[in-house]
Amino acid sequence: SLINNMAECTWCCPCGLELLVVLFASVTTLGFIITYVVAVVNGHVIPDFPYISDTGGYPPESCIFTLVLMLAAVLVGLIVLIRYKYVKHHYGNKAVTYLNSASLLTGLISAFGMIVVASFQTTLVFPVHVTGAIAAFGGGLVYALFNTIISCLLARKYKYGKHLPVLQALCIFLGGVAFLVAFGVGFVASFIKGRDQNVKYHPYLEPYHALYVTSSVMEWLMAGVILLFFLTYYKEFRHAKVDFKAHRKDLNDELNHLIP
Repeated sequence: SLINNMAECTWCCPCGLELLVVLFASVTTLGFIITYVVAVVNGHVIPDFPYISDTGGYPPESCIFTLVLMLAAVLVGLIVLIRYKYVKHHYGNKAVTYLNSASLLTGLISAFGMIVVASFQTTLVFPVHVTGAIAAFGGGLVYALFNTIISCLLARKYKYGKHLPVLQALCIFLGGVAFLVAFGVGFVASFIKGRDQNVKYHPYLEPYHALYVTSSVMEWLMAGVILLFFLTYYKEFRHAKVDFKAHRKDLNDELNHLIP
């Protein structure tokens, strides 16, 4: 026969998928701490509560900041995709399908926002950087909201993890408040004081010191809450697995479909 059998190769991920959320939280947290320490040591920020982005505004810490956020964005994209496939497999309801697709979109927007933040430092292209930050944090919170609703439906269907949506809802509440305060107070402070891009020290000067500190503390809180939300996937991902399948077809097999 001119037709050869199709060859198939299957590879199952040997490691637990829960390691992805742990790796994301660990890499991001450690990266932010390192950039903060390096920025303080080099005198690029004062040892107060600078914005996260201010700790990665100048080299060499900006190089670390970019690397960390790029890696974090890739991990977020993987986590978002795996959660999407997990929900799609376990819950076929039409309304949940739409909600799940919307969560995938917002999650990827958040990941892309992280890439923008990493690529356009606040000291170079401030408007683009802020737009990326809004996409990263805002998209992340909307993504969290969609998936909290999905978690409620999954808990009702499978009778497990009933307390998980409560923790996720708490993360959304704290993150939402932090988002409004961080960006709201930050924009007000910048409008009143103005932002001098020619100096390395953030203008933490009275009477604007309290405004900037309030905004930056809320930004750190918001980042921590989003990390905590992704960690709520730990137990769920521990019972999930990913299979990768590669198919190889002979040319004669392809021609057979073309010839009547």
